Amino acid sequence: IGWSMVVQLFMWWKHINPLKIVVLLGTFALAMAFAGNDLVNFIGVAVGGYIAFQAWSGSGVDADQFSMSILSEKFQTPTWILLATGFIMIVTLWTNAKSRKVTETEVSLGRQDEGEEKFKSTWVSRVLVGGALFIGRSVEVLVPKNMSKMLAKRFKKTEVFEKDKDKDKPSFDLLRAAVNLLVSSVLIAYGTSKKLPLSTTFVTFMVAMGSSFADQAWGRESAVYRVAGVMKVIAGWLVTAVIAFSVSGLLALILYKTGMPGVYVLTGLAFFLLIRSHVVFARKEKEESTANQAFSTNPENLSQVIEESKAVTVKNLKLAVKVYSTCVDALEREKKNAITIALEKIQQLHIQNTKIQHKIIKYVRKMPNGNLPASRLYILMFDHMQDLYQSVQLISESCMDHLNNFHSQPSKEFLKVSNDIESNLTSYTKKISDGIGASNFKDAAAIQTQRDSINSIITQTIDVGIAEIQKGDVGNRIGMLQMKLLLETKDVVNTLHSMYTLYHDYHKGT
Repeated sequence: IGWSMVVQLFMWWKHINPLKIVVLLGTFALAMAFAGNDLVNFIGVAVGGYIAFQAWSGSGVDADQFSMSILSEKFQTPTWILLATGFIMIVTLWTNAKSRKVTETEVSLGRQDEGEEKFKSTWVSRVLVGGALFIGRSVEVLVPKNMSKMLAKRFKKTEVFEKDKDKDKPSFDLLRAAVNLLVSSVLIAYGTSKKLPLSTTFVTFMVAMGSSFADQAWGRESAVYRVAGVMKVIAGWLVTAVIAFSVSGLLALILYKTGMPGVYVLTGLAFFLLIRSHVVFARKEKEESTANQAFSTNPENLSQVIEESKAVTVKNLKLAVKVYSTCVDALEREKKNAITIALEKIQQLHIQNTKIQHKIIKYVRKMPNGNLPASRLYILMFDHMQDLYQSVQLISESCMDHLNNFHSQPSKEFLKVSNDIESNLTSYTKKISDGIGASNFKDAAAIQTQRDSINSIITQTIDVGIAEIQKGDVGNRIGMLQMKLLLETKDVVNTLHSMYTLYHDYHKGT
């Protein structure tokens, strides 16, 4: 009561927002609560062993006769160890990408605005959200409309969320920040004082999810994905405990049975897995960073909008045609590994396009003056990109399935025509990419002529293939593969020209 009166007086006198003070002090409180728990986990076992070793070395008793009763007593940790380990923890939290990833997951699941979701919906999340909606509708009937309107006003977003740029936009308001910091620090400090086994990260995560749910951050647009993310984190936390328990027992058994050779082998294995984990994580971070860079800023003018669009388009066109060329070559040489790599690249293209599609509506909304032609260009361009991705993926999967099942090769005549088409398609794509990238459309007539030429070759090859099928000269598998490759290649050719025409028409109209 006393502090409430003091804070109220300061609000009247200095117009101070008390939530800012709570967040500032709460940040320090949470840091101290984390340190009190995580610092013990970090150095507890090592310091205990160090003190036990010091006690034994001064006792003059054989190691197998020395009592470990000293570990049941409280002991003072040397100050230099606390300072050194504290410094290590600070540097690690500041520089380590994995620790930022944990925070990023928590913040993204609790943020108040819409956007790309990190988790896919599951049947569990759909059941939970569906049940919650049913209960909500049932309760809504009993609540007076005036009260519902009054409550709805309490959840109106503040202006800061509307006007701030994405890069600087807070993930939640001061009220939720205060609740998250206060509740988390109190729970962690209390649990640590009672010597309860707890995960500081998990406690903070669940507090943030609870305040997100209460603050209506999980709307109809995002609820199933956020709930799926929470369920996955909970399941991961529980499974980690089971895995840690089981693997610890297994490693203890191996060390007991093998002695020093087992120590050397397991130490080497631990180093290998640690290095491999960092390499894999760094590669994923690089891929995500590349994908997240596209359309991540607020467009200041239309030239910036179009330049960013052209860069993404040209990059995807080159990747798609490179994958196509790899598949044609792998089919001729019967190299399954090449197609496996191609499929991985196609998957990267799919993931990147999915991320961009989640941003596209927000990006169109932020375009200067709500420019209709540029907005139309964006929407249609990504529709064509999706068509291109699907065609190239189907070609890759068809070639992989054919080689995996050791089916016979297509005829030399078909492979020769395929190589000719691939060569023409590569040249055709380069002209289109150069034209879009440089906004130079003087070769529009030549590109259209080349498109018609490639389509003509494809049509003639389809006719030859149909004649061979009717005569029984090719089997079902070969016939199906050849028709699929030709038809999807034709779709690729036409999609590329549609994308080129899209940019051409836009520049003619500006």
